[in-house]
Formats: sequence, C-alpha cells, structure tokens
Amino acid sequence: PRFNRWTLGEVHALGQAIRPSVKRDDFEPNNEFNSLVHKLKPHLYKVAQLARKSSAKRVEEKALLTIKEQRPMLKKINRKLTAGLSRNISKKKAIQIAEDIFLASKGKLSTDKIIDAFLCNKITI
Repeated sequence: PRFNRWTLGEVHALGQAIRPSVKRDDFEPNNEFNSLVHKLKPHLYKVAQLARKSSAKRVEEKALLTIKEQRPMLKKINRKLTAGLSRNISKKKAIQIAEDIFLASKGKLSTDKIIDAFLCNKITI
C-alpha cells in the first residue's frame, strides 16, 4: 500500500476462470487466480524494488538538504559555547550535547535558548 502512488499499470486477465469479486476490488480465489498471482510476483517484485530504491534516494536527498539547512545553526552553537564556557568544562562534550539537543528538537528549540541553558543565562520560554 505504501508504494501504490509510485506505479501505474493494468493487468488484463483473459480467461473465463479468473472472475472479479462482487465488490470488484479483487478476484474470486481459485487455482487459476493463484497461478496468475504466482506468475506475476517476480515481475511485481522488481517494480517494488525500483520504487523502494527511488524512495530511499528521495529520503537521502531530503536528509542532506536538512543537514545543509542546520549547519549554520550548529556552527553558531559551536562558536558561542566555545567562547562562553569556562575552562573546567569539556567544551567539546558540551557542544556535542547542545548540537544533539538542537537536532533532536528538529529546530523547535532556538539555538539561543540552548546556548543560554549551557551558559547559565536567564532562560525565557
């Protein structure tokens, strides 16, 4: 069902033994119909694999775009925390945690609020 939008086609079953169901949304189950399904499966499997590959490529492209959009905000977190954290705190670990919080919030938390939380500034929500 997930890939129904990805393909379009028709199969015309010619023969008296393969009959549509009463609702016309499927076929009456019988040996001839089962044989047809068995013969079509390898071909439809190939179509399904193409749809999955195309979907995976779109997801990957979307993720890369999201990373490019977030890169400036992650640089801002890095720059401000590097300058603002005291020396006795592991800056690298704090920056990593702050970046993880930003990414996990999917941009719902502003970089300024995250930075303020790490720098112990007054936080307004």
